[in-house]
Amino acid sequence: MDIRKVHLNEVCAKAIVGYYDTLSSKGFAVETDIPQEPIFLYADPEAITRILDNLLTNAIRYGKDGKMVGIALEQDEDHVYLKVSDRGKGIKEQEKQRIFERLYTLNDSRSRQAEGSGIGLTIAKHLTEQMNGQITYASTPYTKTVFTVQFPKALNASFLT
Repeated sequence: MDIRKVHLNEVCAKAIVGYYDTLSSKGFAVETDIPQEPIFLYADPEAITRILDNLLTNAIRYGKDGKMVGIALEQDEDHVYLKVSDRGKGIKEQEKQRIFERLYTLNDSRSRQAEGSGIGLTIAKHLTEQMNGQITYASTPYTKTVFTVQFPKALNASFLT
């Protein structure tokens, strides 16, 4: 890990802009909630970018029926939150325990052409945990699926020692 001060607002904005052509060509609406106030965190900028890329790719791939992808950046006193959302088919209850497993893809994607390698969420989880964060999600089919990456603000001190 190459830990340094990261301007998360810029990383989030660049991530969603990087998918603009794909999203617009597929007719997706884009919802962004990136505050004007700068939010900084000591982290590996390439790892943060990779996490967001993996989550955005999945939101496009598995949320395509909902035609919406969202990205949000939030903070409170103790944590910073990166959120990627979609309004697609969601994650079935029986699959919720397995989605972070290596090489696992959602069952109905297996019947079509292989849509992904099944390692995106595994990588996102691994990178998040390497930076003392955690990744969670909530899913209500065709309403909203949100993956939340949470980092403690205290992370700053732990990486600098």
